[in-house]
Amino acid sequence: GSSGKRARDGGGGGCGARCCACLEPLLPFAFMMQLFVALMLLVTAALWRHVVGVVCAVAGVLAALGVFVLLYLSRYTERVPRAARVLLLCANFTLAAWLALLLLVHFVGHDDTSTAFPDACARTTNCVRLTSDAASNVDADDLELPLLNTTPSAVMSFTRTYFDALPRTAALYDNATFSHTRTVSAGFGFPDDTYVAVHCNAQRRLEVWLQAAARVGVSDFGVNKRRVVAYLDALAERAKSMPTRPCEDGDGDGLLLNGQQ
Repeated sequence: GSSGKRARDGGGGGCGARCCACLEPLLPFAFMMQLFVALMLLVTAALWRHVVGVVCAVAGVLAALGVFVLLYLSRYTERVPRAARVLLLCANFTLAAWLALLLLVHFVGHDDTSTAFPDACARTTNCVRLTSDAASNVDADDLELPLLNTTPSAVMSFTRTYFDALPRTAALYDNATFSHTRTVSAGFGFPDDTYVAVHCNAQRRLEVWLQAAARVGVSDFGVNKRRVVAYLDALAERAKSMPTRPCEDGDGDGLLLNGQQ
């Protein structure tokens, strides 16, 4: 009797039993913490269109409810060996830590909507900047600034359509000469910002300025550079069918650097 019960519970005075004695009081905290973190992540991931975050959040909610069902209803408690309870507890703490990490990325990288083109890259290690001012450009030596004979409305209309079609991307601000969009990575949901602005230069050519940067972290592993290159390639192809005319005085007057606001 008693020996069989000790065997089912993972041993009488062994390490497993001592671990159980330490960990089982944490079950209420584990359940509430994981449920709270999962629900918060579900909201933020849904707002950011982060599918992986939504899936993880739903899994976290279900796992937390599983802890409640298996460990808090008295009719199940005696049927679950103590070692299994410890394993379930550790698995849920691991999942809760993963959910907390995803949630932390969302909170640290919260939206900071820009209404004007940035005056510089905050960091040069995770940013690409392409403007007519070569001194302020970052990682753009192999990129060519678009100079178009078309209207700002044609470029901005294309820009809206292009970014609307990208996965996990949302427009944060948009007007006749400037666009600010946010894209989140598929895995951890790291947010990146892409800024597009148009400006009529002295030669009556429409310049398209670009900046793409990660909000969180030191390196973006070239993601923003690839995003800028893809946009430029698509813009060059679309420009062939845009209305042709020299830009006029007033085209792109809405282009202000943040430092000029």
